[in-house]
Amino acid sequence: MGRFLYTMERKKKIILIVVPIAVVALALLTILLLLPTDKLCTVVFNSRGGNEISSVEVKTGSRLKLPSPPRKAGYIFDGWFYDEECEVAFDEQANIENNTTLYAKWRARSYIVSFSDGRKNEVVTFGEPFELPVPQAQGGQVFAGWRYFDENITDEYGRGRTKWNISHDISVSPLMYEVIAFDERDGKLVASKGADIDKLSDITIPDEIDGTMVTAVAQNGFSGCDNIKEIRLGKNITELGNFAFANCSNLSVVTLDGVTKLGISAFEGCVSLGEITVPNSVTTMGERCFYGCTALKSAELTCKSVGGYAFANCTSLAEVVVLQGTEMLGDHCFDGCVELTAVTLPSSLTNVGAYLFAHASSLAEITLPTDLDTVSMGMFSCCTSLRKVDMGNVKYIESYAFEDCTSLDLVIKNTVVLIGNAAFKHWTDTQTILFEGFSNAPDDWGDWQADCNAKIEFVP
Repeated sequence: MGRFLYTMERKKKIILIVVPIAVVALALLTILLLLPTDKLCTVVFNSRGGNEISSVEVKTGSRLKLPSPPRKAGYIFDGWFYDEECEVAFDEQANIENNTTLYAKWRARSYIVSFSDGRKNEVVTFGEPFELPVPQAQGGQVFAGWRYFDENITDEYGRGRTKWNISHDISVSPLMYEVIAFDERDGKLVASKGADIDKLSDITIPDEIDGTMVTAVAQNGFSGCDNIKEIRLGKNITELGNFAFANCSNLSVVTLDGVTKLGISAFEGCVSLGEITVPNSVTTMGERCFYGCTALKSAELTCKSVGGYAFANCTSLAEVVVLQGTEMLGDHCFDGCVELTAVTLPSSLTNVGAYLFAHASSLAEITLPTDLDTVSMGMFSCCTSLRKVDMGNVKYIESYAFEDCTSLDLVIKNTVVLIGNAAFKHWTDTQTILFEGFSNAPDDWGDWQADCNAKIEFVP
């Protein structure tokens, strides 16, 4: 019994010791759990095109130690900002309280461009459009842009092909093309294509070279230059030689102000030429001058003498205005102009060549000048749509003049004194030829009715 009581007493003492300790431990644990812990914030660095900067974590309420500045080719780092617009600068003395993104601000660098020809340096700004001066071309050279090593960094007007993207100072040299060559003739210069003619599409022939006037384009001067789209002639150019621009298949724009002579086939085969004005300065237009210019839709000319076949086979030519001062249109001048519908002829026109409008199958009507006395041989041959011709004061109608004009009824005035053989060949019995002021046809007209089935009427 005594031993039992001893054991119980000992257990009480142990309990009295352990319980307070446990209570204290529990209290300490509770206090530790209730104490605040350090909170971390994440700071992200948006370098906006610079090298990547890793994000960092900092304790809430502490200051941020900035990393090494980022780098970006062509730009100077101008600090970190809270906003993408870079208007509110980051305060290094401020405490970080929340997750934060900082944005890099950049300022474009300036670089110096020096020139191999010794001109004054230029300053350019990285990432910005730029323009460099244009050097004065010499002789037949044409400036084609500034070059840095093997790359053209500008066009022929000195404008940058891209925004400035070279991040250091550079030296550039001009690219000059020898597009025009010159030969001397009688103290003047004659232009022709140079070795680099295929490099450019727009060609300007200068007024003069070193004080010597450029007055002509040589025979075959630029023939076959498929790359040429536009020609600008110097103010002293008066003559375009034979075949001067023949078969320049892409030539679409040319101005002839001041020119006095257009050589044979000067523009033959220029299939992209859409319109042409031949000014009154031109006195002579050679044969086949615009032959086969299949895109030509309109032509206006004042030229004393127009050579044969000048506009033949211009299959898109719809309108021709021949202005006062033109005296002669050569043989087959508009032969094969199948779209021709409108023709204006001046009173100054007194001489027309054979087959002038042959095969102009869309021509419906025409008025002949009052001073023109001859409808030439085959002048309207195969004008199958021709319905009306005002004959003016015509005296002579030559052979085959109205051959195959199968839609025409014609009134012939008593001014006519001679009609040639087969003048109305292949006319049908649905057509009429009315002779005003005639009682019959004169005996000396020969076989004018050959192969003509039209109804013939004489009205005294």
